[in-house]
Amino acid sequence: MEIPKNTEILFFSPHPDDEVLAAGAFLSELAKYNKITIVYVTNSPRGVQGEYSSKSKINIRQKEAKEACKVLGCDPYFLNLDDDLKKKKNEDKIIKIFKNYITDSDPSIIISLHKNEEHPTHKRVTELLIKSIGRILNTTIVYLGEAWTPMEQPDEIFYFDEELMKVKKEALRKHKSQIERTDWIDAIVSLNRYRAVTQTEARKGFGSNVSSNQVTYAEVFSLYREKIRD
Repeated sequence: MEIPKNTEILFFSPHPDDEVLAAGAFLSELAKYNKITIVYVTNSPRGVQGEYSSKSKINIRQKEAKEACKVLGCDPYFLNLDDDLKKKKNEDKIIKIFKNYITDSDPSIIISLHKNEEHPTHKRVTELLIKSIGRILNTTIVYLGEAWTPMEQPDEIFYFDEELMKVKKEALRKHKSQIERTDWIDAIVSLNRYRAVTQTEARKGFGSNVSSNQVTYAEVFSLYREKIRD
């Protein structure tokens, strides 16, 4: 995948930690040359175990997100749309918030999650994001990655090495409340390794040999191609 330089990039993350799961390595590499903002759509306090108040849980997740962003080299921004996202009647409000943020930022790349993610919040955020984009400039690219559910037939693949995986795991560890309840590190390392092996063979030709030293890890993305009109 081509790494642009000196441009604005947005990642719309349904929850704090989705940015690392789907694109931690890609974001870390992009951040060396570009300004990246992680737009956290919800705080998801339900994801924090223990007897804490809802406000305390939100503070925990936002603190973790800020620490993860430091590792990746990105800036965090919190939309705090947990309640709005639950209400169908607030769809237009959320679309307007997304659209205004995109217009003000004028990014050359937008990244989020693919439309067939099993998690309902992931799916809903992508649906509303696509509706909010409006007319996409020719220079704008929309990448949709995978966090909860592997996608079918990726369009783009970002191969990365052990050093970037160390960065990705470090960023994921900052989301302490999440990896304490689910072993996301083991899950994502396995997925990224699987992606590297299978996508390499798919591109070389099914039945080709893929030795262990040919590939390391990979994050995959689909491209949003639908023609959008005002």
